[in-house]
Amino acid sequence: MLILLAFGAFLRVADAGPMDDPLVSLFGTTCFAQYTNLDGLRSNLQRDKFQELNGTAAKPFLGPGTGRVWISSFQGSQYAIAVRDDGVCAVFAQQALVERVRKRFVETFSTTSLPFESKEVPMRSPNSMTHTIAYGWAQPTASTQLLFTLTTVDDPSAGIQAMLSMARIKR
Repeated sequence: MLILLAFGAFLRVADAGPMDDPLVSLFGTTCFAQYTNLDGLRSNLQRDKFQELNGTAAKPFLGPGTGRVWISSFQGSQYAIAVRDDGVCAVFAQQALVERVRKRFVETFSTTSLPFESKEVPMRSPNSMTHTIAYGWAQPTASTQLLFTLTTVDDPSAGIQAMLSMARIKR
């Protein structure tokens, strides 16, 4: 139920302005829209013949977890969609307009509608080249929250310039 209510809140935020960033848009139509049915997302990506990465090629997108990764060309750029077995879902952008991605992420996830509250979650970036912003969405008395995280790199020659993820975590 938490996810369904959050999706409605996301749609209201998205309706406030155009989804003018491809990363946020792709994230919205994959991870966010299908978070309650990640098996369905996996099936859709396979059915639609997205190229799947395996083994060592998939590992950078899965981090310490296990799962599956697909490559997508979307609005002229390359993306990876990672669906981990522990419920983390992420979209990675090879290239991104970093300031636009950050602005759109904050616009989209820093606010939500009742019964949810949105709170910035302090995060440390793994190094001085990356920037991380996170927001948690939860009902005031809930023991879990949806965590939305954006990590970006300003350098366009980085292999991955932006990553947007979501996961359900304990508060």
